[in-house]
Amino acid sequence: MTPTSGIEVSCAWTKGGGSDKTKIQTKIGSYPTDNNDGTTVYFGNKATCNVTNLIPGTSYYFRAWGESAGNYSSSYAQDMATTLAQNVEPKPSVETPGGWFQNPTTGRITKLPFYADFNRLFDSYSIPNTTGWVIVAILMSALLGLGVLSLTGRIWMSLAVSGASVVLWSWMEILPLWIVLIPIIIGGSYAFIRSRV
Repeated sequence: MTPTSGIEVSCAWTKGGGSDKTKIQTKIGSYPTDNNDGTTVYFGNKATCNVTNLIPGTSYYFRAWGESAGNYSSSYAQDMATTLAQNVEPKPSVETPGGWFQNPTTGRITKLPFYADFNRLFDSYSIPNTTGWVIVAILMSALLGLGVLSLTGRIWMSLAVSGASVVLWSWMEILPLWIVLIPIIIGGSYAFIRSRV
C-alpha cells in the first residue's frame, strides 16, 4: 500500500493460488476483523488498484482475502498506509508575460550610470524604484523624439527615434513594448493635423 496523495492509496499484491478474485476491506483505527467488516475498496480479478476518496493525513488498515466460487480464503494479507497530510493540487504554470506586457524590473539596468543616484531620488519621494524607472524611460523617449523633431523638423524621424528608445527600454525590461504605440499615435495625429493646416 503506497499513499500517492491526500486522498488516494495505490495497492499491489500477489494473487493467492487457487483464487479467482481478491476482496480488499479497509478500516480506520484497526484492521477489519473479517471480509465483511469495514469498507470494501476492491473486489475483482486484478492484482492492483487505486483506493480513492480518502481523508488526508489518515491511517487506513487494509486486509485482502482470496475468493473463488463464493468461498473466501481463511488466511489474509494485511497492510496499512497513511494518506499524505493534504491533497496538494499542482499549481497551474504561470507564463512569464512577454515583451508586450512584461512587468517592469531593474535587473538589466543596475550598471547604468547614476543608477544608485536615481534610486535614492525615488526613495526620497517614496516612489517604488520600478515606477520611477518607468517614468524616466517614458520621459527620455519623449524628449529624444522632441529633440529630433526640433532639430530636423521631420515628424517621422522623430517617431522612429522615440519608438527605438521605447524598444530599447523594453529590452532592458523597464517598459512593456505596447508603449511604442503611444508615440506612434501622438506623432501620427500631429502629422495628420499638420497636413490639414
